[in-house]
Amino acid sequence: MIYVGNFSYNDNTEDDENYCLIPCMVVANDVDEALDKFAAQLVTLHEENDILSGADYIYLDSLVELADECNKPVMLNWQKITITDEGLSSISSALPGADEAAGVAYAFVDDNDEDFQTEFDNPNIDFADLEEADEEPFLDFTAAKE
Repeated sequence: MIYVGNFSYNDNTEDDENYCLIPCMVVANDVDEALDKFAAQLVTLHEENDILSGADYIYLDSLVELADECNKPVMLNWQKITITDEGLSSISSALPGADEAAGVAYAFVDDNDEDFQTEFDNPNIDFADLEEADEEPFLDFTAAKE
């Protein structure tokens, strides 16, 4: 299967607010293998390359498993980043507008909460109305620095 992971982090080497996006793709037998391969690659990049040196935490924003055959274009991810009173804020949607034949989008947040909204019909979202979600990092590089 083909897996597309959309990862993000804030670059702590910059003084200004920032938001770095890392879309990644891998072929794997299942979700767990894909996540292991993504983690291994991101750790290697963090240790051996300057591109991720400012990342204390890397977050997995979405994970998409694509069908083997896809005869028409598929939007993999839609994301909106805006400035709020608390800093940069982001919302995203994996496989927006795609039918089930295109693939599967995995969620890694508690969407059992009645107030948690996972689909947005209108891309003009008022960020002030959204509640902040507690999100665990996919990778935490802060322990290695201590």
